[in-house]
Amino acid sequence: RFKERITAKLSSALASATSHLAWSLGVTDDKSELGESKDIFAPRYEFEFGDGTARWRSRCEADIDSSRDSISHCVMHKLQSLTALCEVPDAAKAYRPGISRLLKRLLAKRETIISGLGVKRSLLPLGNGIEAWMSELSVGSGNFDVQV
Repeated sequence: RFKERITAKLSSALASATSHLAWSLGVTDDKSELGESKDIFAPRYEFEFGDGTARWRSRCEADIDSSRDSISHCVMHKLQSLTALCEVPDAAKAYRPGISRLLKRLLAKRETIISGLGVKRSLLPLGNGIEAWMSELSVGSGNFDVQV
């Protein structure tokens, strides 16, 4: 009896966490609530509150606190969140259209900066056809470097 109760509670917790993760990545069916953020990769990165205001940070390329975060750190968090969602059994199937939309953005043309991530794929000058992800060294600098 205990095993059945705890299994039900853990399953419910996993479903709730999966739903929240999908919502924060913006891959749910309801795009109306995203408003202007609908074209941002994973629009809900970090919830900022204080000084009487509350808002979601959304863009790695412009909306981070450089005293405690970096563009590459933000990008890694967003990509790890997408990976975690895809590893939940049946989640990739349930959120397929939204996940596919995010993956298409990652596979956009080279040198296209992905809104919300602030990274781009570029050909490296060495080798033949070797690509790497590049991001700005600091917000708004315009100086891109390879992210490893």
